[in-house]
Amino acid sequence: MQMHNFKLINIKVDNAISNFIFDQFRLISSRHFIVTLTFFSVTFYIQRQLKDKEK
Repeated sequence: MQMHNFKLINIKVDNAISNFIFDQFRLISSRHFIVTLTFFSVTFYIQRQLKDKEK
């Protein structure tokens, strides 16, 4: 019985941690969504330019 309780506590802790991380990620993604999008666009563009030069 003691072990079972311990497992339940572990699951609760895991859920709390994953929820916290998910909330943080959601905050970050909403705040920096445009920045991230721009960054990826620029990176993608540069990679295409480099590939064109290799040809």
